[in-house]
Amino acid sequence: KAPQRPATSTGFSEADIKATEAFGRVADDGTVFVKEGEGEREVGQFPDASKEEALALYARRYLDLKAKLDLFANRLKSSNVKNREIDESIKTLSAEIEQPAVVGDIEALKSQFEALKEAGAAKKAVLPKRRETHRAAVAKALAERTAIVEKAEALANSLGDNTNWRSTADKFRSLFQQWQDHQHNSVRLDKADADALWSRFSSARTTFNSARRKWAQGRDEERSNAKAAKEAIIAEAEEIKDSTAWV
Repeated sequence: KAPQRPATSTGFSEADIKATEAFGRVADDGTVFVKEGEGEREVGQFPDASKEEALALYARRYLDLKAKLDLFANRLKSSNVKNREIDESIKTLSAEIEQPAVVGDIEALKSQFEALKEAGAAKKAVLPKRRETHRAAVAKALAERTAIVEKAEALANSLGDNTNWRSTADKFRSLFQQWQDHQHNSVRLDKADADALWSRFSSARTTFNSARRKWAQGRDEERSNAKAAKEAIIAEAEEIKDSTAWV
């Protein structure tokens, strides 16, 4: 069965396609061959099109396959690639590389794939170390943020009649700034751990703010009572200022 006629837009440059086409030929009956080793191999037929169209189709298929290898090479550079992903990609690409129905430099394609297999194996070897390093960094960040929370809770639990509210407010502001800096500059914590710590920190701040409002209200009430008492004394003094009942 003849392959479907390709679209005119390919995403590859004409120079790339022409360089790739040099590794193939099309017989008069539309059979497409690719040079491989010392000989050539039949890769398909395209009898209902010109030789140029047939050769271009299989050249683009080669470039598509090479693009998959390039994409996998870039993926191997990622820090979050996983062992399973590497294994599955190698398996899929291996099947496509074995006898590819493409026109291009097959030897270069297979050499690139062999290099990628080695790179994949090397990546898998270092992944456990990276995971261990990451776990250690997360544990360290968790301990540091927990320490900030515990300081906030200690402040909230120490509130009393002798509390210096302005100084304590400054300490809470400082702890909140430390929290934000740590959140922006340290490794990301698991959402459950981060949410739990924030809940504790927020609760400590709420306890302080509530206590400070209560203290402020009490202070205002004391001042109001004191003012009323003094005004009563003044009123009484004014009533008797002209009195001649000297005793």
